[in-house]
Amino acid sequence: MTCLKALLHTACWSITLFLAVPLSAEDRCTEGPAGPHDRDYLALCRPRPVTAHEREAFVRSLPAGGAVATLTFKQRAKIDGLAAVLRFHEREAVYDIRFIDIPEAWMGLHGRAVLLISVPALDMLGAKELQALVAHEIGHDYLMTVWEGARASGDAARLRWVEAACDAIAALTLSALGLSTEALASAIAKVERYNRGRFGVPQNASSYPSATERSRLLAKFRSDKR
Repeated sequence: MTCLKALLHTACWSITLFLAVPLSAEDRCTEGPAGPHDRDYLALCRPRPVTAHEREAFVRSLPAGGAVATLTFKQRAKIDGLAAVLRFHEREAVYDIRFIDIPEAWMGLHGRAVLLISVPALDMLGAKELQALVAHEIGHDYLMTVWEGARASGDAARLRWVEAACDAIAALTLSALGLSTEALASAIAKVERYNRGRFGVPQNASSYPSATERSRLLAKFRSDKR
């Protein structure tokens, strides 16, 4: 059992973080990063990007309404920094970035091809926080098959694990780019506070690690930063 699988048992990070566990290439990638020093995971397990044909199909599958075509100067200035994260993961020419007019603060990856960002998230978060959440969504690109399987089976524990693994991938990405993981922690906290304050506790709350669990995980990446 990897440490990320045992996120709720935080002692796992200190006990087994540096143990060498032989895994097949496929298992190596579906098990997520081994810990705060596992930057090799980012390159070794980077998934094949979708083709232009696949991307077009996912774009066509989006709802017709809700798209925001015009952004303010301030909004555009915030998203300029996303290119660095996308370029690092060779996704700058792969993802179609779309902005959507929904009441929730939200960001998501549709079909490994379309990065969706809600207007409330764009307005509320700073540039570095947006970078951090994009790094998290790229984590879903790595683990999309695992996430889809867990969602189809209604496995809330596995979905929580995927979210934690995506946080770990994001933290490794930010560290590799010389950026602070604190932006990810603050972005997650802001989004959760905004949405809960307006819409209450979401029905799928059990599919996400708690704020405390996520803070502990990200703190481990900060304390073990090379």
